Amino acid sequence: MSFVTNLGTTAKNVFNTAKNYVATTPKGELAAKGVAVIGALAVLGDVNHMGKEVSHENRIEKDADAGYDYFTNTRYLDSKSGNANHLKKALFESELNNNFRGRVSSATGYVKGAFEGLISKIIPIGLATTALVTKGKASMISAGLLAGYGAYKFITAGFGHMSGKYGGE
Repeated sequence: MSFVTNLGTTAKNVFNTAKNYVATTPKGELAAKGVAVIGALAVLGDVNHMGKEVSHENRIEKDADAGYDYFTNTRYLDSKSGNANHLKKALFESELNNNFRGRVSSATGYVKGAFEGLISKIIPIGLATTALVTKGKASMISAGLLAGYGAYKFITAGFGHMSGKYGGE
């Protein structure tokens, strides 16, 4: 029962701390923090999407390459040994059922895509971080720039002026 009591006390403390922060923080700065959180969530969602896309592409590409290599190997049954030819066919069939490489390729592709996304989104990440970490005018200026950047990206991507694979890059 003490775990539940401690959990309830912790939740109350977190709620009271948030309530005090909202009560003592100027409204402009609260708005800046809100814009920063929304911007950070939008960027992280986009980075996640980019990671998933690259992960999928990487897995398909690696599976296709390996399948082709093993298939090509079975086309050259140049040995008179029935065992060698049987081994080549068995390796090809086992390669078709291999999921391990696909999982590894998928994971490495996700990491590659996510880091690619983080690098390509460095400006909004920096603005959101600055708006969250700083106080006063710096926070509000960063939030304003972040909102302007988001509006610019929305207009360029939304009205068909996309210049990159992931829209407006």
